[in-house]
Amino acid sequence: IFDKSVTPNIESDQNQKFYTVESVVGIGDIKSTISCPSDLSSHLNKLAAIKMLREKTFEPEVQYRDFKGSYMPETCPFDQLFSFLICNDLNYINKDASNIEYNKNIEYRHRHNFALSIQDGIYLYNSPGGQNVHMPNNKGENHTNTFIAADNNEFPIHLKHFLSSLMSGLEMTTILRPDMALYIHNEFALEIT
Repeated sequence: IFDKSVTPNIESDQNQKFYTVESVVGIGDIKSTISCPSDLSSHLNKLAAIKMLREKTFEPEVQYRDFKGSYMPETCPFDQLFSFLICNDLNYINKDASNIEYNKNIEYRHRHNFALSIQDGIYLYNSPGGQNVHMPNNKGENHTNTFIAADNNEFPIHLKHFLSSLMSGLEMTTILRPDMALYIHNEFALEIT
């Protein structure tokens, strides 16, 4: 999910489109069924690896930020990319949030914002105040994983959390101005020097 107003059109000869990490606000992975906790962890680790790319931006320049202060992705969750996974169902019994394992090289701040199973529920976080939030951490404090199971209400609680998290997370994500010099291929750079 990207901001069209600052995203340059980068396309290969094979009509593949590329998006600058600076203008992306969200990354998602859509699956039909996740068959075990290790599969869930594998998908979330891939999202985290992409999320880490944002911090490799050289001298980031803020294009849009919903609040005051310096761009600090190490401590501000809204300066991170928003990442999520959506699947139809989790085909395993124990859906406890402690089953989610991240690789050792993944910082806590790079973890998923939410993982939704349309049939089963949603993985979110609990803040120190006990609220369900879509941020893995805030102001240096790590939030604990939690799973909110689907209920039988006409509009299930986990889908309410999903819509609320998606909307607020994408709205508040900082957008950076793309640095096109970083995207010029080395061969091209050598040809013009």
